[in-house]
Amino acid sequence: MSRKLFTIIVVALVVFSLGAFGYYWYSTHKSASGGDAATGTTGSAFDLFPEGSSVNPPANNPSNSQNAENGGTQSGAVAPAPESIKKVMKVSDGPVAGAAFITLERPLTEAELADFGGDPKTAKTTEQTLAVRYMKIQNGNIYDKYVGRTDAEMRVTNTTIPRVHDAIFGKDGASVVFRYYNDKTAQIDTYTASIKRDDPKAPGVVSGSFLPFGITSIAISPDKTKLVYLYPFSGRTIGTVSDMNGLNKKQVSDTAFDDWLVDWPSADTLIFNTKPTGAYGGYLYSINLKSGSSVFNRILGNMNGLTSLSNNSGSKILYGKSVNGQPKLYLYDSVKKTTTDTSLFGMPEKCAWSKDSITLYCAIPNSPAPALYPDVWYQGAMSFNDSLWKLNTQTGTYTLVSNLSEETGGVIDATNLALDSTEKYIVFINKNDQSLWTLGL
Repeated sequence: MSRKLFTIIVVALVVFSLGAFGYYWYSTHKSASGGDAATGTTGSAFDLFPEGSSVNPPANNPSNSQNAENGGTQSGAVAPAPESIKKVMKVSDGPVAGAAFITLERPLTEAELADFGGDPKTAKTTEQTLAVRYMKIQNGNIYDKYVGRTDAEMRVTNTTIPRVHDAIFGKDGASVVFRYYNDKTAQIDTYTASIKRDDPKAPGVVSGSFLPFGITSIAISPDKTKLVYLYPFSGRTIGTVSDMNGLNKKQVSDTAFDDWLVDWPSADTLIFNTKPTGAYGGYLYSINLKSGSSVFNRILGNMNGLTSLSNNSGSKILYGKSVNGQPKLYLYDSVKKTTTDTSLFGMPEKCAWSKDSITLYCAIPNSPAPALYPDVWYQGAMSFNDSLWKLNTQTGTYTLVSNLSEETGGVIDATNLALDSTEKYIVFINKNDQSLWTLGL
């Protein structure tokens, strides 16, 4: 064999070996990282499956950590990324105290009437259309605006109520309970009212009555026809259930402890959460309304920064607690009495359950900085920049619905999330400026 031929063979073997090694290195490192980050983002999963695909978790999750409370290490599965993400639409610059979805008879435009053909006088002239009803903070006026359309907002009431704190709308948006700052007493008053309009084309008024003075927490029933509220009386905290108008009152609790937050997730269950702070352990209890007993049943306890959100069947509770200066989310199965670490950083106050009691929609902070949670968030000392995720608590998958900052061009710290009855839209308030937004799902 000639020296020239030998040299060619040696060079060829070296090039081949280097190429094979390079391919092996790229393949193994790509697999370990869960895919090429430049190809797009899907989601990670809860630690629910014994086996599953390995993927990159969202930016706020360093790993799919083991569930220390429930034991065992489980990997996850992931849903495919959506082909397109719906555009977020601003409903009102705000600031808004509260909002709810309603259905209105919308007059059709001339162009829409023409689409029907024939004589416009005999054609359909209105259409059932989804809208958002909301109350503005600065003057307490109520407005409607159609969802997914560019029509101007429509004033529903012109009763001036300055400095509204928050508002909860009743069934079909026909009533509202709101809290506002009373200049004369320098206290927060709670007022429940019906919305009255003699002329549907002109603004109406709110008319009702005051609820007891000093209410510390209030919630609405799942069917939006009743209220539960807590207020101080003779050194104790009384829990009362009433109709939306404040009538037919019934006492349901009486405690010496006063720092409660109350929620009404299912028809027969009230949830009592101690007011949260990351500095001390919090507790979660329930009361069964059907039994007629006022006994507090303990669900969770001794967790710093504990807040919660139960589904409408009571089978699962999403709760958050402060872990190493971060707000972490967990799922508690109230039937199996087990807990799952979702590996997500976030807060239940930034989530909404679907009617199926399985699906969650959560505004997840992209990169939460370490702090005392949830204190700094409630105090306004810390805000988040969120993305909206859809979580399936049965399969353990989650899917990105919207990168809110990219779609709005601003910083969105979403709270007060709510779904419409068809679950095709979600409404939320941006805590940064109290502006109101909707998003198609």
